Amino acid sequence: MDSTFLLYLSNLFYAYNMRKLFLPLLLITITIFASCESTETNSPGFQSNIDSVFFNANDVRGFINQEGQLIIQGYTTNQTVTLNLNGAELTTYTLGGNSSNYATYEDENGTVYSTTLDGNGMVALTNSNLSEGWYSGEFEFRAFSTFGTSVTFNRGIFFQAPIVGFAEEEQEEEEGQEPVDGFAANIGGLPFVPTAVTTAASDTSISISGSTPARGLVVRVPIDVTVGNYSLPASGYLGSYTEGALTEIATSGNISIITHDTVGRSIKGSFSFTTQGQVVESGQFNVTY
Repeated sequence: MDSTFLLYLSNLFYAYNMRKLFLPLLLITITIFASCESTETNSPGFQSNIDSVFFNANDVRGFINQEGQLIIQGYTTNQTVTLNLNGAELTTYTLGGNSSNYATYEDENGTVYSTTLDGNGMVALTNSNLSEGWYSGEFEFRAFSTFGTSVTFNRGIFFQAPIVGFAEEEQEEEEGQEPVDGFAANIGGLPFVPTAVTTAASDTSISISGSTPARGLVVRVPIDVTVGNYSLPASGYLGSYTEGALTEIATSGNISIITHDTVGRSIKGSFSFTTQGQVVESGQFNVTY
């Protein structure tokens, strides 16, 4: 038999066997890759579809206030999703209607959508670890803006959302001290729960601010303020609302100081005020400085 023909048969047999070997290896590689892609990590996370567009928060956090309400927030540099529940038990909470539970979404343009405006939905707390201070759960909801536009969240999950200050609050309660709650208000009839709360004290004043990526509120009182009610505007007292580059100062309103510990440097109060373009109501703060 011709040697060239024998060489051709040998190469053909080699290629056939290599193809038989390559295909199973390719399938194994694809399977391993797909498995890696679907593996969940143990990092805290907050994800959802917003009108069929995938939303993945840069960060997630939660806290439990003195009324026992659990608040979970997921946010990016210009978007914030807030889930506000009237409890912290592992169960399903209904949003909308006459429910005290609600969800809000602040988009990249500063437009706020809320389930309190004829919206609906649910949040299910599915797992928690109180010793480590985290909650996991699922959610879906439809929320409306004051302009009548709506957004729909579905397939939402939060995984091991850390409860900020949980361990510190438990310790403070054991020592008989009042835990710090933070800062909240209603702006234009919609709930405002900031992603950042900061305080600053100077020789003359205490400034308390709560902000999201798009909006913010500031309350300022004298450093030696005592318990009582104070009308706005007044010397040493300030309320302001900021949206983007625009800041509006309160033209009328009230700041009430409930407690002020100058030694422990903590202050608690409530506020409401009106600016040229906004109405701020049901404000409250409980901070250290």
